[in-house]
Amino acid sequence: MKKLLPLLSAFVFLAFTSKAQNITGVVKDAEGKFLTNASVSLLNAKDSSLVKLAVTNTSGEYHFQNIKDGRYLARANYVGYTLSYSPVFEVSGSGDVNVAAISLNKNSSTLKEVTVTAQKPI
Repeated sequence: MKKLLPLLSAFVFLAFTSKAQNITGVVKDAEGKFLTNASVSLLNAKDSSLVKLAVTNTSGEYHFQNIKDGRYLARANYVGYTLSYSPVFEVSGSGDVNVAAISLNKNSSTLKEVTVTAQKPI
C-alpha cells in the first residue's frame, strides 16, 4: 500500500499538469473583410466529430481554449456564405496554434419567387 500511494499521486500530478493549448484564427470574406459573428466549429480530423464551437469577434477572430493534443480542422459558416474548412493542423507540445485564415465565398444561389395567396373567410 505504501508503494501504491506515491505511484498514484504521481499519476494524478501528471494528469493535472498536462498542457492544453489554445487555437486562434480569423474568418474573412472573399474580399478580405473580416466576418463578425461567424460560427466556427473545431472538428476532430480523424472522424469530423465536433470538439468545440466559437463565434468570431469584430475583428473576425475566433479562439478555442484548453485543447488537447491531436489533429484538428476548423469549419466556418456565415449566413449568405458557403461553408469553408481550414487545412488540417496538429496541436502538440507547448505553445499556441495559429490556424490559416478561412475565406468564405458568397452563396450564389438565390431563392425563387414565392406567391402567397389567401382568402378571407366568409
